[in-house]
Amino acid sequence: LKAPRAMKYFFSVMQFHATMNCLVGVRRYATQFVYVWIIQFTAFILTLRRKNLVPHLPIVFFYGLMLAFGFFVNLYDLNMANSFLMVNTLANLAAFLRLGCRMPKYLLWALMSVLAHLARLTTGLDKTPTHTYTYNSESESDSGPSWAWTDFNSLWVPLYAVSVALVVGVGVMKVGYNLMPYNSRSSPAKSNPKKSE
Repeated sequence: LKAPRAMKYFFSVMQFHATMNCLVGVRRYATQFVYVWIIQFTAFILTLRRKNLVPHLPIVFFYGLMLAFGFFVNLYDLNMANSFLMVNTLANLAAFLRLGCRMPKYLLWALMSVLAHLARLTTGLDKTPTHTYTYNSESESDSGPSWAWTDFNSLWVPLYAVSVALVVGVGVMKVGYNLMPYNSRSSPAKSNPKKSE
């Protein structure tokens, strides 16, 4: 992909967010639909590019706009579900582990699947009403027994801040200092050659 390094890094991080958002899932399907639209429309515009019907640079910028649009649609859905911090913390963690630590992708997504399952319990995404259909509304609430679910959203605030710092740190290393290659086939020595004296 011929694009500035910062834009390539943005694309990479947004793709981790898209995958993590679909993995966690919320009751509304706007997130899944918008990501299907991005995938399908990207395939269409890349076909146009391959046939030289459109120039390269506008496609790159349009792809970035589509990813940003998908992120904001997802932000709205996750805010409604009270899980924005949790999902984005996990997405940033996945981006850091893959882009910064080179974790193998199958191991990464197996780990993130387990973490997503456990993390859903901390935000109440999986709260299911336990109605007994009695007329005594004081004894039971719609969200089940009071001891069954605890809202851990305050836990996600510092974790989210740390995850953002990790992703920004890897981005600075990759983009600003060119210290990390973008794929496993290239080595830091090839991506940042030293001049011989």
